[in-house]
Amino acid sequence: MAKINAKDIIDKVERHERDTVALRSRFEDDWALYTLEENLPPDPPGHEGENEDFRKHTTPDPQTYADKIVSWSVMAQQIIRIPEHSEERHKREIDNLKELFAIGVLNAADERLINLGLPTVRDSVSFFGAIRGPIIARVLIAKRLKDGSSYVDITPFDPLYTYWGYDNEGLAWCCYKSDKTKLEIEGEYGVKLSGGMEDDEKETVYNYYDREHNTVVIEDREPLKKSTVHGSPRVPIAIVFAGSAPPIQSTKVSDTDRHYSESVFKSIREVSQNYNLLMSIALELSARARKPPITYTSESGEKVPEAGLFETGKVTSLAAGEKIDKLELLELTRDATAFIALVSGEIQRGSLPYSAYGEIAFQLSGYAITQLRQGIDSVIQPRLRTLENFYKQALRLLVDQYVTGAFKPIEVSGEDRNRKWFSREITPEDIKEGCDLNFKLVGELPSDDQAKVAMAKMLDEGEVPLVPRRYIWDEVLEMQNTDQMADMLKEQMAERGAPLAQLYNMFDAAVRQGRETMAAIYWDEIQVFMAQKEMELAQLGIRGGAPLRNGAQNGGPPQPGMGMGMGPGGPPQPGMGMGPMGPPPPGMGMGPMGPPPPGMGMGPMGPLPPGMGMAPGFAPQVQPNIALTGAPPPPTPQGGPLVPPGQPRPGAQSEDARRLMAMGLIPA
Repeated sequence: MAKINAKDIIDKVERHERDTVALRSRFEDDWALYTLEENLPPDPPGHEGENEDFRKHTTPDPQTYADKIVSWSVMAQQIIRIPEHSEERHKREIDNLKELFAIGVLNAADERLINLGLPTVRDSVSFFGAIRGPIIARVLIAKRLKDGSSYVDITPFDPLYTYWGYDNEGLAWCCYKSDKTKLEIEGEYGVKLSGGMEDDEKETVYNYYDREHNTVVIEDREPLKKSTVHGSPRVPIAIVFAGSAPPIQSTKVSDTDRHYSESVFKSIREVSQNYNLLMSIALELSARARKPPITYTSESGEKVPEAGLFETGKVTSLAAGEKIDKLELLELTRDATAFIALVSGEIQRGSLPYSAYGEIAFQLSGYAITQLRQGIDSVIQPRLRTLENFYKQALRLLVDQYVTGAFKPIEVSGEDRNRKWFSREITPEDIKEGCDLNFKLVGELPSDDQAKVAMAKMLDEGEVPLVPRRYIWDEVLEMQNTDQMADMLKEQMAERGAPLAQLYNMFDAAVRQGRETMAAIYWDEIQVFMAQKEMELAQLGIRGGAPLRNGAQNGGPPQPGMGMGMGPGGPPQPGMGMGPMGPPPPGMGMGPMGPPPPGMGMGPMGPLPPGMGMAPGFAPQVQPNIALTGAPPPPTPQGGPLVPPGQPRPGAQSEDARRLMAMGLIPA
């Protein structure tokens, strides 16, 4: 695409401004409505200026209504996800990385705007979408001049000063026009403006983008920024128009552009003027009651009452024949109050009911709450859909720019949908093969979450659930990384599934909290449990009965760092005891100063007195009796009764009898 000069840019902008003058006039009127400028209907012909001296009332309803819509838009729950579409886990991991990239770049764009003293992207685009209608922003991944590192630039533009053009391929160009002082221009673009321009004098700056280049110009001067390739595969501008009404042509209405991409005020512009007029009349008549008109009757007819006639406790002296009378005040007509209520109801139907602000004078039924919710949704949902379309455009632009490989890897951070914090560097290769991102905004209403949880529970009930659990996580609860959720759930089941795991978790928690006594008790329970398990395995012929705490595993040594009873880095250090999960902490299972003295047993809190407890290093099933009881085993008693020395025992055979039996002379 050929480069464009300053004159061509300015001509494009001026031509588009003439074509959209009605739309931009509406932008200005809506801004006046939001800022609560005086807003009364025009005076009827022949009565112009009659109400100039009357008190004026301006309802704040348009402003509070717009602020409510902006607040809901800003607080809506953000869901960035790629629906699961593959059974291969590595493909799902690529999609998960792309989701994290999207969350991270949006956080980076917000951080940049905050550092510049501006609202976040969501705040700005929610405001423009509500007050103006269209949402327009520059979306770029740019390089820093000092080190070439990449940063994310999402800068919202005011639609009033933004101009654009489309062709059959989409957005062809966009220009943002702004007035800046000489000092602002020189500081931002690093140029020196000549021609005797004052420091506070302003020039109109045109920041122009097409499909390939970006240039910044001012009228009748050298470009502030020469035509430069911006690095985006298309115009780096995201433009979204609010509402569902397309551009309309009419033979009776000449300014149909005025009603394209409407703001939130589309239904209350005229009715707000009428409401202000009625309230102004009521305000003026109420104010007149403070000092009602009077007549002063005197002999000459020229006497004037003293000042402060209506002050509290004022005493006024009157001569004979003088009299003060109060004239009857003007009042609202009989139907005026009812008419004001009707106009107020029209404002509520065109914006939000008062109950949306918490003004409920009585308890509502469930049906009434549902109907109220539907009325609110019809107002907020179109604004949320506009924001969703904008973010989809912006994220596609950022991804398409990043995967070109023209930028250094970006380190992103943030909190994912599962409330898990992440911080990592993601390269273009990590997300190049990922599927298209889906961006969704959900209004913050607790009933929605409760309904989703109830539905998820219902779908997962029974021996044969209606749908797989992964489908429930992905489609019903709309979780981002279902693989991560499955791993976390399995880890939780692992902690609760085995008694040994529960004991070790208790022991580990006690150690972390500094409860040494409690930790020692659970350490002893672990040792007892492991000893019982060794006996069971030995009886079943598994592992040859080798004790687990010695590190044997399936007839062989454990792998490095994985054995039971071995520390992560190998065998325990000298002076440290050996437990089923590795060496115990210092002072647990061993004496406070090291191994116990010879002949002393070992208990959960350290060495025991002589003759008590276990010998260190042996399981109870293999220890000698002297180690268990503290005394040698008793001698084996002889069989049969005791007799005096030299006398044969009853029933004993003599030496002669044994010799004769050996010779076969007598039977055995």
